[in-house]
Amino acid sequence: MSDPSNRISRAIRLLRKDSGMTQVEFAAALKVAPTSIYRWEAGTGSPEFEMAVSLWSLAIERGSPTSEEFSDFLISRTDAIRPLFEAKALPEIRALDKEIATLPIEQRQLTLAFVNMLKHNADKTMDKIIRLILEPWKPKHSPSQELQRPPQKSRRSREGRD
Repeated sequence: MSDPSNRISRAIRLLRKDSGMTQVEFAAALKVAPTSIYRWEAGTGSPEFEMAVSLWSLAIERGSPTSEEFSDFLISRTDAIRPLFEAKALPEIRALDKEIATLPIEQRQLTLAFVNMLKHNADKTMDKIIRLILEPWKPKHSPSQELQRPPQKSRRSREGRD
């Protein structure tokens, strides 16, 4: 398989020629500068994602075999960010994002430092201490539910009346 930028360059050139247009006419039809078409076809630049979608759509409309090249180009672009979408879908990540967003900047910085400490901590004793400290703050339900703080003691129990 050839380099994706070479493949998209050839696909753009072929689609333009199959459409019977000059670079200037093709640029006008796509509402871009003629220099964009020149750079894309020369392989010194590539279209933005939205433009690649438009080119793919045009190729499909025209029945051009280049539609597969545009499809592959778009897939290569989305594969790079797919893990971000998958991570965003995790309920724990959504809950964590929601909680962190409500913190003042100083506490966000502490949270980041804490996460880094957890990530890089190899000391088993420290790990046990951290887990003990955090135990009351763990969610009481399944991990897919939002992070919760421990329930507040009633006023009577705080005052020692229970």
